[in-house]
Amino acid sequence: MPNQSPSLKVLVVDDSTFIRSVLISYLKEAEVNDVQLAGSGDEVLKILQGGYIPDLIFLDLVLPDRDGFEIMKFIQSFVPSSRIVILSGLGEDKIILNALRNGAREFLPKPIKKENVILLIDRIREEISALTPQQSESKTNEIESLQNFLTEIINHSAGDFKPRVVRGLNRYLETMKRKKTIRDFQISDSRYVTLVPNSKVNLFEGARKGELKGLVFSLSEFIGKELAIGLIRDAVQTLSLKQSEEERIFIRVLLKSEGLDAEKWANRAKQVASKFGTSRVKNTFDEKRVLVAAFELTEMGPEIIHAHNQDLLPYDILFKSGMFYFSIMGQGDTYTTGVYGPFPVSGTKDWNAVVYGTLAKNPNFKDPRMLGNTYLMIAIFYPTDLNHFFADRKGIEQIISRIFGNTPKAGSWGENELKRIVKEIAHTKSS
Repeated sequence: MPNQSPSLKVLVVDDSTFIRSVLISYLKEAEVNDVQLAGSGDEVLKILQGGYIPDLIFLDLVLPDRDGFEIMKFIQSFVPSSRIVILSGLGEDKIILNALRNGAREFLPKPIKKENVILLIDRIREEISALTPQQSESKTNEIESLQNFLTEIINHSAGDFKPRVVRGLNRYLETMKRKKTIRDFQISDSRYVTLVPNSKVNLFEGARKGELKGLVFSLSEFIGKELAIGLIRDAVQTLSLKQSEEERIFIRVLLKSEGLDAEKWANRAKQVASKFGTSRVKNTFDEKRVLVAAFELTEMGPEIIHAHNQDLLPYDILFKSGMFYFSIMGQGDTYTTGVYGPFPVSGTKDWNAVVYGTLAKNPNFKDPRMLGNTYLMIAIFYPTDLNHFFADRKGIEQIISRIFGNTPKAGSWGENELKRIVKEIAHTKSS
């Protein structure tokens, strides 16, 4: 008979009522009673956003409303501790292989056999029972802290620069995996870091003893030491206003072994924030303190086309910053699409920027690489105490795409559109 302790939470995702009912019956025999059911991608989002954190998710990648891999990425970023098991039918070998490469734990072939489900539940119970509740909570916090920190480092990079950062983090995490500090890892969509913990390893103690050292060295191999330390510093400062005390301590101990003073960087971010008052920093989004500038690639190079609240920063700072953002988002023959940052702002430590880039139709632009397009970049500049209002890059991307469309035309943006971006972000943050 299966072990009754610990109890498990399981989410079953399949559009087939029959498959869901079969799994429920098998799970009951395995004495799993806390089960949620979803027949679509939207139902998955609703269940997880409602606060349900499953230990195990059975996931059919063929869903009626959403791409299964999109749902898988959402699960990995929203509940990274959940184990994903793919439900697969005949002829889906390529899908299964892709899912396993992107972080799925294993797969169950259809028709689903009862003994396979019960064996799987027993294995997961053994893993979880190896941890006391206190250890489990501590390890989850440390794993999530490290995941968030490494993800933030990636999100400070863009363009051809970003793949080099990802390769550096891959090297760092491969070393941790070889040392068995972690069991496994995945960098999905070149944006989100997911770690599989080793239940026998105390990450905090490992950080304190210097066993997690190597982050700066691994990044430096691909981008140089100065840029590596700059990325790490920016990630620390961005996270400092929204981390718990336990998370801040863990990252501080981790970076101390690298010879870096994370506390100094975090304190600097807090000092800037305190200039505007604690309650204002936490709760108030002030449209008058946000500058938005539109840059367009022309035959003469990048140019500022329009700006909203331009008097907040000197023109030369905007121009230098824009040239820098173009250099990292539009290197070589490729141009990056999406929202990236926060990036530093040239000539000041008290401002950051998030940057949206996309191709825009312009048949008059004669660069043969662009095939009748130019490159549009929207840079949103703001004081560093507002960092936490701009952490949701996906939300900002949706706002800008809604205003300009996915493939805007050159010249279709002006100061009114830039002003609307700020107002919609303000509305989102106040609602």
